[in-house]
Amino acid sequence: ADRRKSIGVLVVVALLVALATAVGVSFMPKPSVQADAETVAVQEGVAALKAGAFSSALGKLEPVAKKGNAQAAYLLGQMYEDGLGVKKDTDAAISWYRKAALSGWTDAKFRLGEIYFKGTEELQDFKKARKWLEQAAYDGDARAQLDLGRLYANGWGGDKDSIKAYVWYEFAAKQGNYEAQRLRDGLLKAMQENEITKAQNLTEKMAPQVFGKGKTKDAKLQEATSNK
Repeated sequence: ADRRKSIGVLVVVALLVALATAVGVSFMPKPSVQADAETVAVQEGVAALKAGAFSSALGKLEPVAKKGNAQAAYLLGQMYEDGLGVKKDTDAAISWYRKAALSGWTDAKFRLGEIYFKGTEELQDFKKARKWLEQAAYDGDARAQLDLGRLYANGWGGDKDSIKAYVWYEFAAKQGNYEAQRLRDGLLKAMQENEITKAQNLTEKMAPQVFGKGKTKDAKLQEATSNK
């Protein structure tokens, strides 16, 4: 009798464990499904933008951007900056770009840098431009490297530094940016030999960080999905 009782208890326990497991699984979050849904929403938003269906793009992108999707936030920034289907609003553009930039989206860092570098008199802020362009430059963005070189070469937003200007021009030039090549060559004519040596040594030291090791997961993802 005791043996039958023990077997019965074990059977009941096994059934309860199986039931609990089944219920637990049914209520567990499914991050991969959610991530896939966000990816689809962004892809549909991009397609709508390319087709000029801006209202549809806004409807697809805004919900996932609010959830923290960096690419969607960046694209909303573009829409507000250029007035695509929404009233042109630079403040809103900056807000969305900032969300995307803080999540690691390189193009958003670059756009913020450009707004503060080349924006209107009220927006222009070379110190902020340096901050965002430097982040994009370290992600390997040649456009940001060129502009950061200009900031250092002219002493805009901070100290004038020919060595750092050379480094960023050189990185952009290595990626085929002809303006960076031109500015680098002009800078070399004005630099002392010891400065050139320091600049070349610094370039070699920083190269692994800028062209590979320093890149974040988000920056690598962006390379595969973003159309620059």
